[in-house]
Amino acid sequence: MQMWGVGLHEKNDVGAAQTLAMLADPAGADNAVAQYMYGVVLDAARGVERNEAEASRMFELSSEKHHATATYNLGVMLRRGRASVAKDKRRSIQLYAAAARQGVCDAQFHLGVMLVNGDAGAEDAGYPGSEGMEISLGVQLYREAAEQFLSDALQGLGFLYVVGKGVEKNVVEARRLFLLACNQPHSLAAHRLAAIHEGLLGDSHRWQDSREALRLYRYSHSLNACPVPSNTGLHRFLSTV
Repeated sequence: MQMWGVGLHEKNDVGAAQTLAMLADPAGADNAVAQYMYGVVLDAARGVERNEAEASRMFELSSEKHHATATYNLGVMLRRGRASVAKDKRRSIQLYAAAARQGVCDAQFHLGVMLVNGDAGAEDAGYPGSEGMEISLGVQLYREAAEQFLSDALQGLGFLYVVGKGVEKNVVEARRLFLLACNQPHSLAAHRLAAIHEGLLGDSHRWQDSREALRLYRYSHSLNACPVPSNTGLHRFLSTV
């Protein structure tokens, strides 16, 4: 769920929520930005009681005015479903696609993941006549999100280069992308970069360096990352630190 532009402070939450409610009121100012922000406030229970149904209604109103992040947030709610918001996978995909076309990097990435993994069809994702091309379309969305330096997209695209899904295998490009994500930081990117340096990931031993692998595994672990796999020579050492 995106919360861009919502900078409430705890002591001012109630007053800010009341102001947003007034600006968001469709019978009043009917302001798209306020509707988006009030939707976030309602969903996060900031200064008001949590009300997911009303939050989704606010996102819907804002989305109708072409607010890109509200469109994405509504898609997230419908994708997962909530106690008071019915799950609607097909519409959520359509909303992700609309937000992706407006440049929302999280929407680009998550829609890309769905296309690559076969969880979304080309038509629902806004590509009529492109059935059977879901993986290549998904890779393009990964790229668009990675160009905005979204760390998940950089890491995900890097892994596609490791396994050769939708792209030719290229451990050099994978390593470059993992480095970019790792520097943000990104725990899984650091973990996979460590695996490259240990010679476990990819087919190149060009960067094999056990000291660098150890440093990256420890860094990844410090970011609450994946455990070091038990088949690595570093696993026993790290389990004692």
